[in-house]
This record gives sequence, structure tokens and C-alpha cells, in this order.
Amino acid sequence: MRRPLALILGVGLLAASCGGEAALSTGTTQPGGSTSTTEAGSTGSTAPVTTTTPATTPSIEPGTLASLTEGRVEDPLMGSGWHELEWADDAHTRLASSRSTSGDGGEADLLTVAAWDPPPSTSGLAPGQVLVDVFLGSPSMDIVPSAIVLYTPGGEGFEATVVIDGASVEAALLETTDYAVAAPAGPVAVELVPAAFDVTTATVTGMVTVVDLEAGGGAAYQGEVRCDFSADPLTCVTLTDDGVLRPGDEGADVEALQEDLAALGYLTGDIDGKYGPGTRAAVIAFQTDYLLTRDGRVGPNTRAVLTEVMDGTSLLLLASENGVGAWPFGTDSETAYAGLIGALGVPDSATGWYVDACDGNEWFKARWEGFSVVFTDRSGTRRFDGWEVNDLADLPANLLIAGGIRPDTRWGDLDAMGADFFDDFLGQRWRIPALGYGNGRFVNPVSNPPGAKAAIAGFGTGTGGFESC
Repeated sequence: MRRPLALILGVGLLAASCGGEAALSTGTTQPGGSTSTTEAGSTGSTAPVTTTTPATTPSIEPGTLASLTEGRVEDPLMGSGWHELEWADDAHTRLASSRSTSGDGGEADLLTVAAWDPPPSTSGLAPGQVLVDVFLGSPSMDIVPSAIVLYTPGGEGFEATVVIDGASVEAALLETTDYAVAAPAGPVAVELVPAAFDVTTATVTGMVTVVDLEAGGGAAYQGEVRCDFSADPLTCVTLTDDGVLRPGDEGADVEALQEDLAALGYLTGDIDGKYGPGTRAAVIAFQTDYLLTRDGRVGPNTRAVLTEVMDGTSLLLLASENGVGAWPFGTDSETAYAGLIGALGVPDSATGWYVDACDGNEWFKARWEGFSVVFTDRSGTRRFDGWEVNDLADLPANLLIAGGIRPDTRWGDLDAMGADFFDDFLGQRWRIPALGYGNGRFVNPVSNPPGAKAAIAGFGTGTGGFESC
């Protein structure tokens, strides 16, 4: 269960009075006062009498941070009653109570009040109301309670008539798609910095940051929100997010994403500008092929790779059931071979064209490290016809295998992809029909079926398993 950011929170929170009225001092002299001397009559002697004229006390403008020093303020975080505040720094940027909100008489968990720099725009505030940031100074807890508070002068002091705390903000964000899919599983700290606060419409707009406390304090989410503090519980909508496209999003950006995914063959459904399950599945398939984090969202990394693949600037080559990179099966041999040399360099070995003794067709094979391509004239002209992984652990650095297959892939991984295993006259092999892969081989002879950790050596696609007869 996620730990709360504040203990007692809400709107219009009132706490019981705590402590007596402030004591009135007597016999004090205002600093900076002036003095004068007069003669007082007495029998046989004259003595000087000194009087003090108080200096003029500067008036404090109502509705400012300083005005909270003129009366007690209510604790909206811990329910500890009323506190008298004093300046906590020489620059007069924050106020603090000398009494702990924990009630233990210590110096921890001091009610602290500050203003924002720059201040938010406000509308509809009544005379004397003060909008401030309230938190605990010298906290004794891991997660520091904090809240946006509107203080209103009343009979007992400044009452916390609007309280927008971090826990309530996060609870409201969990109801939005943008945050729900990014929400950390563990404890978080939430900060809402207001840009605009309107009492008339009961709304606050600002930037919210959610920090994942179990992930080194990094921001798990950041975006602009508008919250309605007249609602109970608090409701919020996201105005902008972190630039990530995710399930639930709609609009032109989603439609453009769908068009790219469709052009690459990942999306077969409607292009409707709605990020639904089909779009998410297509994104995961793309992320799988290009060894990206498979979270179904389009963040900076996924977006960058997708853009480069679409505009032809990507240095990555994807070998799939359709071909390799920009050269699909069926491309004439000269064009495909020249393109592959440009992408992979001069091959380590090449057979040259030869007539296969079994089927009578012309074949040509070229090999780069553990990867080979095959050209044949089986369709009547010399065409790009297939590729083969000869050694999965020795592939060109920029070559990827569709389905996310990589050197550490094991039979258990292929089984989860829907692979089947069979014995025929060529030995024990596997294939993944959905990916068009066949003729799979293992490093060592294995049982039938293989063990989950059996290592994959290689496989091919495009020529029917490279069986010439």
C-alpha cells in the first residue's frame, strides 16, 4: 500500500483551539523611540524625568505572508490546532512555528509556511486571505506532508479554508490515463506549484511533479494540471503531459503514430487517432523488434527510433519475414546486394552464382559474420530470396532480428512466442509461424521438446528453410 503524503487533509479543514491567547507584554519600549527630559518639582531639589515616545510601527499589508504573524494560524497537515508563526530566515521568505505539530515538545515537524517565487496569479480572493505553501520543517518522516493552503482571517485566527494536499492530487491523477500508466508502485512525493488560483471557479492550475522515492528520487511524472477543489474528493485533469503518447490519448499525434505503424506493417486496424489496444499492441511489437523497453508507450527513445526508421536515416537493419532493412524479398539481386553492402560493408565471404545440383536453379550466398543472405532465380529472375542466421552470437552490430531474438535467446523464449518443435529428416528444429521463421537449430543436440534454457544457434527465413530440394 502506498504511504500517504499527509495525514489529515481536505477542503475547509477546521481544527480545535490549542493553547491560550498570546500574553500581553507590559512595560516595553519600542526600539527606535525618542526620549525627552523635563524638570519635576520637589522640595529642595530638582531631578530630571525621562519619558519615552514610541516609534511608529510599520503597518503590515493584509493578504501577505507577513500578515500571518499578526494572528494564530491553523495546522492543515497534522491537525495540531493553532500556531503562532515567526520568521524562519533573515530574508523573510518563510514563517515557522516554534511548537512541534507532533505534540512531543521536540523541534521536529514544525509547521512552516512560504510563498512561491514567482507568485501565482490569483482571482476572487477575499480581503485579508493569504495563499501559501505549507509543509513541515525539520520533518521526522520520510515523506513530508505539504499542501497549497488558502488562509482566511477569522475569529480564532487564520483558518485553513482551502487545502490542496499532495496525496489528494496524486489520488486525482490516478483517475487520468496520462498518470495512471506512469504511476510508481511505491511511495511518492507530490509537488503542485500553482500558476493560477481562482476562488470563483474553485480551480487551481499549475505544474505537478511526482517523484518516485524508490527509484533514486527521479521524476516519474511531470505535467500541467487543472484541479477542481470544490469537488470532494479533489478532481484533476491533465492539460499537458511529459510528451509521451500512451493508451487513452487521442488526437493528431496519435493519428500520425498510427500512420507510421501502418506503413511499417505493425498496425492493421483503423487509423482513428485513438490510442487503443490495437495501437498499443503495434507499439509493443515495434519495441520488441528494435530491442526497446516494451511498455506500449511512445516516449523519447521509441519516438526517435521510429522517426529514423520512417525517414530512412536509421543505421539499424531489421531482418524479418519480409526481408532485411529497406530491401524486401523479391528485390532484384543487384539492387539488394548493393544496398546490403552499403549497410553491412563488404561480406566476409560470397559464393558467386552457381547452379544448384538438386533443383537446377541459380543460387548466390553472401555472409557477414554469423549472418547470410541468399539470392536465387527461382522466380524467373535473380532476386533477393532469404536470409539465414548461421551464428546467433556473432551478428553484425547494427543487425536486429524481428521478434526481439538476440544472442541470449533460449527455447523458453521462443516457446512463449508460439514456436513449435519438430523432428524430420533434417533433425530437430523449431519454427515460429507468426514470424515466418523456420529451420531453427540449437547449439547442442537437445531433447524433444527442448529444455527451456536450451540455447539457439541459428535459423533462416525466406526460402522455405533453404531446402533446395
